[in-house]
Amino acid sequence: ATAGKDLPQEVKDLLPTDNTKYKKDDQVAAKQPTSTEVADAAQDGKWVFKGYEPAGPVTVADKDVKFVGKWEFKANEHNVSYEFASATAGKDLPQEVKDLLPTDAAKYVKGAEVTAKQPAQAEVTVADGKWIFKGYEPAGPVTVADKDIEFVGKWEYKANPVARYTVDYAFAS
Repeated sequence: ATAGKDLPQEVKDLLPTDNTKYKKDDQVAAKQPTSTEVADAAQDGKWVFKGYEPAGPVTVADKDVKFVGKWEFKANEHNVSYEFASATAGKDLPQEVKDLLPTDAAKYVKGAEVTAKQPAQAEVTVADGKWIFKGYEPAGPVTVADKDIEFVGKWEYKANPVARYTVDYAFAS
């Protein structure tokens, strides 16, 4: 029941058989598969049995009865999360930088391409310097596989230049 997807062998193996011979005007109910959900690790999802066409009991007429079981593929959904980290040893990120952490409520399936959301600003000035956004790890668009994705944004601290003064000495009498 999912366009573009072929049933895996594990689903095909659940196909019931019925060796009973039916006569005209007999009622035939479809035999249910032994399982109605089948995991599909290769496609990162599962197949769910949705029912037969025709549904319900069928009255035998003048030909064989054929039930077609419909299976729908449901892809596993994955999350994208963000974290910020200091790229400067010994310096913790200030709250002003942490407040820029993006969020993403969307769900992504295998094969989707995800580009990290950029912070609202790439520089944050603090009392003694500034923090500069250097980019994400992993960089660039990421193709979703079979797990969640976490982008770690790296921030580098640059201290304000320290004013340098000279000291002069003089002897006076």
